[in-house]
Amino acid sequence: MSSLRFLLARAHAALNAAAPSLLSRAKPLHAVSPFDAGRLYSSKKNKKQKQSDDADAQAGDAEPFDLEPWQKKSATVLDRLTADLATLRLGRANPAVLHNVTIPHKNRTVNLTQIADVKLKDPQTLLVLPHDEELLSAIAKAIRASQLGLNPIEEDKALKVPIPRLTQDARDQLTKQCKDYGEKAKSAARAVRHDARESLRKRGASVSGDETRRAEKAIDDLANKVAKDVDAVVKAKIATL
Repeated sequence: MSSLRFLLARAHAALNAAAPSLLSRAKPLHAVSPFDAGRLYSSKKNKKQKQSDDADAQAGDAEPFDLEPWQKKSATVLDRLTADLATLRLGRANPAVLHNVTIPHKNRTVNLTQIADVKLKDPQTLLVLPHDEELLSAIAKAIRASQLGLNPIEEDKALKVPIPRLTQDARDQLTKQCKDYGEKAKSAARAVRHDARESLRKRGASVSGDETRRAEKAIDDLANKVAKDVDAVVKAKIATL
């Protein structure tokens, strides 16, 4: 009996001695198994993919960038350039030369074309026909003060405006004016490009990356085309001097 008690006591002591080692190697209850970790990673990945897909779907549903308003603004730049160049005196009669002349009338300033008709009398002469003959003197004074280098002559109820032929100095000055108008038009075209890009930027995430790149290229191509058109218009005008 005493031997049995001795053996039981030794076994109990051995178990007590091994317990700390066994507990240190035991897996904590809160630890995640590799299988569970894989499922957790997969769940997060799927959630991110869904968010990305939702963003792409939202961008895909958005309206594509509309370039037409900016094309119209660019066309306006060219129209303005053409109108500005038409006002230059080129050594031969052109009614557009007087279109920017302004006259004080009834406590306000009006454009010549609002109170008179301007016609071509011959290749070197313009004819100004006031709607009211009492305005003849005021119109003649305004034309002389317009820095066009013109000297109108009163003739009956009209004004005859001879157009002097250009000297070389005058041609050089007009060439410079043409180029200045061209630079002004290019500056306006750059402003259109800037505004178009800003409009695209404000759409932000509603436009996909591919659509943004396509729109940016279209905007740049439009601006480059306008710049080339400006150069062509200016060059053609200088050739007529």
